[in-house]
Amino acid sequence: LTSADIAAAVARCRPFLRRTPVLPTTPGDLGLSESVTLKSVAQLAGLCKARGSLNTVLGLGVPAGGLIAASGCSHGIPVARTSRVLGVKAVIFVPDDSARSEIDRLRA
Repeated sequence: LTSADIAAAVARCRPFLRRTPVLPTTPGDLGLSESVTLKSVAQLAGLCKARGSLNTVLGLGVPAGGLIAASGCSHGIPVARTSRVLGVKAVIFVPDDSARSEIDRLRA
């Protein structure tokens, strides 16, 4: 993985992702003796995996049959969102014991 690979991924995904804030702290904040920088990862799909899903599909291309995933929802939701924003079909398989709230988010 090179810096050029990262720059290419950023360029591919930028139109589909929201810019999330970087929050600097000062010593004493959060009970820490040093300053830290926090990065929000809340993407439109509600999960940080949205970037990986988009980058994979945009980098490799969409298979003729669309997208397919097997997931307990944490990966399936970003794959479903990727399919929606790119206008391609997706089939997501989830375990029978997946949380109803996650399945509802996946369907939405």
